[in-house]
Amino acid sequence: MKTIAQKQSKAMKPFLKKEESTKGSIVKVKKITKVQQKKDRKKLFKKAWLLMSLHVRIRDKGICYTCGVQKEISEMQAGHRHHGKLSLDERNIHCQCVKCNMYLSGNLGAYERRLIEEYGLEWSKQLERDAWLKGDNYSFEELEARIEELKELTKKRV
Repeated sequence: MKTIAQKQSKAMKPFLKKEESTKGSIVKVKKITKVQQKKDRKKLFKKAWLLMSLHVRIRDKGICYTCGVQKEISEMQAGHRHHGKLSLDERNIHCQCVKCNMYLSGNLGAYERRLIEEYGLEWSKQLERDAWLKGDNYSFEELEARIEELKELTKKRV
């Protein structure tokens, strides 16, 4: 039978981080709290989102997906078809002007019509299913991988 200390130690294992000293084989164990994990994930997500936003605005050449107006990419935004979901999925994000994205709440009617015209109804339905299944739940590994992909994509286009 395990003691309470052993059970707690096992339960904390995912939240422990080993750090090795350069002076020898001294190993420090550092506790990573859930709050710290959440902060780290938020930082990674923000970095990934900034890269995604830039990539989409460059990809779409500063042309609004819903109304067609063209401006400098610095004046445009990256708009979602499904808000708060699939924020790092290019299928769900296109360049939008401030008017469509902010004042018309994404201009979703025009957004959906254009998606269906370009990709088809079944594709649009699959995007919606993916949005509900995935949401914005990205792991650390997914965020780090996506950041690297977006850095490469952005470098190629600039």
